[in-house]
Amino acid sequence: TPAVDPEPVSVAGSLGVMPGPVPLVPGADQLGDLTGVKGVAPAAGFAHGFVTDEKGRFRIRGVPPGTLALVVRHEDYVRHRTPPIRLLRGKPGREDLLIKLRPGIALEGLVLDPVKAAVPSVEVAVSSADDPFHHVFRTADAKGRFRIPHLRGALRLELRAPGFVPRVVRVRLTDADAPVKRQTWTLQRARCQLRGWVLDRKQLAVVGARLTLESLTPDAPDRAAAVSDAQGAFRVEGLGKLQYQVTVQHPDHPPQVFPLRCPRPAVKLPLSFGGGLSFV
Repeated sequence: TPAVDPEPVSVAGSLGVMPGPVPLVPGADQLGDLTGVKGVAPAAGFAHGFVTDEKGRFRIRGVPPGTLALVVRHEDYVRHRTPPIRLLRGKPGREDLLIKLRPGIALEGLVLDPVKAAVPSVEVAVSSADDPFHHVFRTADAKGRFRIPHLRGALRLELRAPGFVPRVVRVRLTDADAPVKRQTWTLQRARCQLRGWVLDRKQLAVVGARLTLESLTPDAPDRAAAVSDAQGAFRVEGLGKLQYQVTVQHPDHPPQVFPLRCPRPAVKLPLSFGGGLSFV
C-alpha cells in the first residue's frame, strides 16, 4: 500500500526550522482533508503525509492553486515523485491520478583501501539522476559495509572518509539486476602534499595570500585551502595524487590560477601587480 509520509526533522540552533511534518505546499494555510484515509490529523499550517486506504486510494483537499508534485513512499517500493501537477484557481481538482510504484533494488557496498583493508565510517551520499530532489545518506560500519534499500535507475554515490580522497561512483540499477546488488570500491589514501612560496614579480614574499585547491579529476572531488605565511610559504597536506587547480587571491594582486599535480617539488607561484582605476 503506497504512502505519502514525510520524515520528521530534528532541530538545533536557530535555523528557523520547526520539527514535524514537511509542508505539502510552502505557505499553504489550509489543511488537507483526511476523509477516507488513515493517518494523524496535520498540525496547523502543515499538510501532513497522507496514507492511502486498503484500495490504494487517497484524497487531499484544501490545496491552494499552483504547481506541485506528490512524493510517494512505501517500505517495499522505490520512492516516487510525480511530474508537476498544476491546479488552477476556480477549476475542479484532479481526480484521475494513477501512481504506479515499482519494487526497488538494495545496494550493498563495501569500501576498501589500496591494500584491501576495510575503510570504516565512510560517509555515503546518494543522488538520483531521475529525481534531483532525492538524496540518501548512509555511514558505513566498522567493516566498510553499507546497505541502501529501494533504489532504481541511474545513481551517483559520493564516498568520503577521513584520510582518504573523496570518490564519486556511478551505478545503474535496472530490472535485469538481482534484488540485491553488491559492489566493492577502493579509496585512495590522501598522503600527498604540495608546498612552495607565493612571490610578487620582484621575488618578494606575498604574505596572507589565500590558496584554494580544487581537483580537476571529475570523480575525485577533492578540495583544500591554505594561507601563505610571513615568508610567503605555504604547505597543503592530505591531498591525493591528482591534478589540482590552484587559485591564489590577495588584495594587492589580481587572482591567478595555476595547474599543479601532486606530488611535485616545491614550487614558486609568481603574482603580478594589478592595475587600478581613478575617478574624478
